[in-house]
Amino acid sequence: MSSLAQLMHHLSATSNLPLYQQLQRALREAIDRGLYGPAEALPAERQLASELDISRITVRKAIDGLVDRKTHV
Repeated sequence: MSSLAQLMHHLSATSNLPLYQQLQRALREAIDRGLYGPAEALPAERQLASELDISRITVRKAIDGLVDRKTHV
């Protein structure tokens, strides 16, 4: 299991937060911890969806939220 996958193993369908927000937080934490540098790409949507057993739409919504947050800061 990759370090990113370890951070995301806590995604839960029963959480009060929507799944995309849980993933968004996990991705943000991975970036903050230095798993991905400024010039590095995140794993592909397909890869994340497959590894986490979630839909690509959920992955895309989480990544779009990160991008949105970045452009509004």
